[in-house]
Amino acid sequence: MGSDNRWNLPLLAEVCSEPVGLAWGRIERSNPERADLYQMWVHPENRCLGAGKLLLDGVVAWAMQTGARYVALGATCGDTPANRLYARAAFKPIGEPQPLRSGSLVLGQEMHLLLREGAG
Repeated sequence: MGSDNRWNLPLLAEVCSEPVGLAWGRIERSNPERADLYQMWVHPENRCLGAGKLLLDGVVAWAMQTGARYVALGATCGDTPANRLYARAAFKPIGEPQPLRSGSLVLGQEMHLLLREGAG
């Protein structure tokens, strides 16, 4: 990963050497207390095998090692496998759901997982 692993963590899940999922953890240098989870995805045929949990656990462990105070992510609202995974991992909704983009009827929700207490 090189020297960038303090700020970026790309992960790939594989089954029998075939890619089945991915996740990207990122910390902005300007806000090292917040670790963002981007691009979390597992191929539908490979869901319920634990790949999503392993990817999520990897990003959370990395965020803790970097000293981040919390992990943030955005999720589409609704009863989805991803939202069930995030709820089991103790992510909590932050604020009100918002349209994914201007004029969209689909809502998204920011969620946080507190890793440690802190000011702010």
